[in-house]
Amino acid sequence: MAGVPQERIVCEPDEFRAAELLRYTPGDDVYILYGTDSLALSYKVYDHMKEEAARRTQGGAEKEGQA
Repeated sequence: MAGVPQERIVCEPDEFRAAELLRYTPGDDVYILYGTDSLALSYKVYDHMKEEAARRTQGGAEKEGQA
C-alpha cells in the first residue's frame, strides 16, 4: 500500500481480533480491507471497532484522572 509504513499494516484472519490489535491515534484514518466476505460481517467488525475505541478512550481518561 503506497505511502503506508509497513509497521502500520497488519493481517489478521480473525476480524474481531484485528480490531483489538489496531494501534492508532484518535483522528487517524483506519481502513479495513475485505475479500469476498459479506457486508453484514463488515458492519459487525465496525461496531466492534467502535466499542474498542470507546473502551480505550475511557481507559485513557481514567489514567489521566489517576495522575
